[in-house]
Amino acid sequence: MKKYHKYIALAALTCSLAACEQEDFTPSVQGDADAVKITATIGKLQTRVSYDERNTTFDENDQIKVVNKLRTSKNVATYTLTDEEWNTADPFVWNGASKNEFEAWYPLTASYTTFTIPTDQSSEQLLGAADWMTASSGEIDKPENQTLNLDFQHQLSKVTVTIADWNDEFGGTAQEVSTPKIYSKGTDIEVVYATDGPNVTTSDGALTAITPSAVGHTYTAIVAPAKYANTDKFMTFTVNGQEMTVLATPSSLNEEGLNAGMHYLFDLKVGKDAVTLNSVKVTEWANGGTIDGGVATEALSSINATAMTPDKLNAAVAKALEEGETDITVTLKPDAPAEMITAIRRAICDTDGVADGSIHLTLKGVTTIPGTTNWDGVAFGPGDIYDEAGKIVDQELVTQLASINLPDVTEIGAQAFYFCENLVTVSAPKAQTIGAQALGYTALTSVEFPELTTIPTDMFSGTWTLSSAKFPKVTTIEQGGLLVGAKFWPENNPTPFPLELTAEGDITFNGSNHFNIASQNYSGKVDLVLNIDKKDQVTFHDDCTATWQVRDDLSYTFKSITFVGE
Repeated sequence: MKKYHKYIALAALTCSLAACEQEDFTPSVQGDADAVKITATIGKLQTRVSYDERNTTFDENDQIKVVNKLRTSKNVATYTLTDEEWNTADPFVWNGASKNEFEAWYPLTASYTTFTIPTDQSSEQLLGAADWMTASSGEIDKPENQTLNLDFQHQLSKVTVTIADWNDEFGGTAQEVSTPKIYSKGTDIEVVYATDGPNVTTSDGALTAITPSAVGHTYTAIVAPAKYANTDKFMTFTVNGQEMTVLATPSSLNEEGLNAGMHYLFDLKVGKDAVTLNSVKVTEWANGGTIDGGVATEALSSINATAMTPDKLNAAVAKALEEGETDITVTLKPDAPAEMITAIRRAICDTDGVADGSIHLTLKGVTTIPGTTNWDGVAFGPGDIYDEAGKIVDQELVTQLASINLPDVTEIGAQAFYFCENLVTVSAPKAQTIGAQALGYTALTSVEFPELTTIPTDMFSGTWTLSSAKFPKVTTIEQGGLLVGAKFWPENNPTPFPLELTAEGDITFNGSNHFNIASQNYSGKVDLVLNIDKKDQVTFHDDCTATWQVRDDLSYTFKSITFVGE
């Protein structure tokens, strides 16, 4: 296990937080000569909770409580991890001439003996807040180095369930899973600490649903150490509108029961009428534990980058690509800087063997995709390649992307995906603003932007494959906004092109050319749908075509025009 060393400032003293061994140091002592120095570890073989087993210490802004039971003043302190140091404003001192006995716990919502397990553990942060840990010293004298060593132990059980297999009814194909729940035998926990044997842990015993953390089809929750009845629910979830129930039938649940400080890993096979627990693995709640049944693959392709640096994100994406992953999900902070997007681009472009049009990328959480202007390669648009003398010798295009899913993005910058020539699908249901040429020279076939209000300049320039488009809220179209290429050439695409511009109210057309390509017009090619409030702007012709007078000085003729809202 890799050792990490951090330092706790107690009454202006520096103290370390390590994983297994303590590092020697000489603190700079200020203030009270009896001030307590502390080292805090999380088990000799144990780690800080994390659904992917990657965290080995406390996280930024975590807090612990420490109490000296044999003092009546200056006996309680709360420490907060900030900028990799533990800090407190509480006075905290040794009994210099008599005994001391310390107790400590995490999180602050607990006490040393009791804790209520939160039922929402749907994120890594919430999962961490459910990881009740305690530490104690026994009666000790003040040591010469004034240092108190605290070894935190997990008091609850960790459960990971992986849907590793799908029955033939699903054609062996993974299905979308919703509303997953893992059930705890009670949430109000009490521990009686034994001096000459195992601790005694009790709970209220009421079967309670926990919303777990999810990475792909892997679900993790922290539950009460307890035995289940074989008729108890252990997990429920919904597949294709049908609720599935997993009963607590494995012996590890109803015979041996779940023990504190242990990690239980279950593989699940799902059919339309039943779910079966294929295998069970029990490990120490420890760093580096393996999960069978495809969890490693799921975790590898699903990257939580909210606490990563760009370099670490780049390495994580590169590792996934090296292992052959093509469907990759990255979760970012809402305000993730452009450097994080660039880190993903660099991993895609720099990793050997990534085929053109093979990568399906989902970016969760982030709200802005930066632009790629002046061929700077910041996002996924073109990037100049320079020689050692600083001269441009070539251009780099992100040809590996096949689809991009942006569920939380509200803004896409100019040229963000320009010349992603194998990009077939873009999903950005919340996008309100898109920059010029953002989707030019792609392979898009159909687009829908439900929240977009302005179609920017040359949004689809060079995208010859587009065959349908929906814009329910667009009220402004910039110059060249709907120049969508050769699909409008009859010899290439005799099938009419459905185009929906269905916002209520006026639609502003800036510039002089918005739909047409060269000498072409939309007659015989585009079936346009407008809101009914524009009916008086449309003239119908004997050949069934129709002309839309978009401005006093500008009109366009379409194969047909129909209306919504009639």
